[in-house]
Amino acid sequence: MRRTAISALILGAVAGLAATPAAWAEESESAGQRLYQLRTYYTAPGKLDVLITRFREHNLPLFERHGITLVGAWTPPGKDEEDRLVYLVSFPGRSAADRAWKGFGNDPEWKDVFGKEKKDHGEVVTRGETVYLAPTDYSPNPGPKPARGGRRAFELRTYTASPGKLNDLNKRFREHTMELIKKHGMTNVLYTTPTEKEKGAGKDLVYLLAYPGREAADLSWRAFRDDPEWQRVSKESQPDGVPLAAKVVSAYLEPTDFSPLR
Repeated sequence: MRRTAISALILGAVAGLAATPAAWAEESESAGQRLYQLRTYYTAPGKLDVLITRFREHNLPLFERHGITLVGAWTPPGKDEEDRLVYLVSFPGRSAADRAWKGFGNDPEWKDVFGKEKKDHGEVVTRGETVYLAPTDYSPNPGPKPARGGRRAFELRTYTASPGKLNDLNKRFREHTMELIKKHGMTNVLYTTPTEKEKGAGKDLVYLLAYPGREAADLSWRAFRDDPEWQRVSKESQPDGVPLAAKVVSAYLEPTDFSPLR
């Protein structure tokens, strides 16, 4: 990504981001549903802490000022992974998101903060990815940190459905998979699909799970895969032998100290 494009992303500009249909945005705002936006900022080597500090001290108050609701913020758990900050924000609808990011990007305080960061540290973010996501009809509302216990381990999973199979994939999650996930000690946090014209629209299911820890996650998935009920459901949901999910991408994440979801 060219430097100018990166700066535009960091300034919160919405130019170039694919818009959802106006009808969906209006329905979302009137029905009280939330529109989510998943953002990933990849940082130059050794500069993730600079970005984390900036978010903690400056982005969060500016988010609140401009109506950007932070749902969660995470970093990869291992040093062998590419440095990045993954965060999820929400809005009443797309028009509200556009207004919020425009106000954020034009805020003099933000311009001062970003300018000082660049002067002191150079290019902190090397590239960024963003996608607007609509909750599925079976998704829970993501809640805050549990009343007891420390930070949980999170997993962001993206399933790309086989051609024409997204509805079947959602049906299996709605009727079976979510309950089996819960049965084996995993927490269903959020289930979404990319909105129209976004990358992955009509193909991807993007969802978030939480666990007491990474070891617990491994044990839960092992029990899930070995569960006879899951094996039956999996077979019955794919009578033609074509997997409902053609591709699975998984990323384990640790919540930051300022993440509402922990």
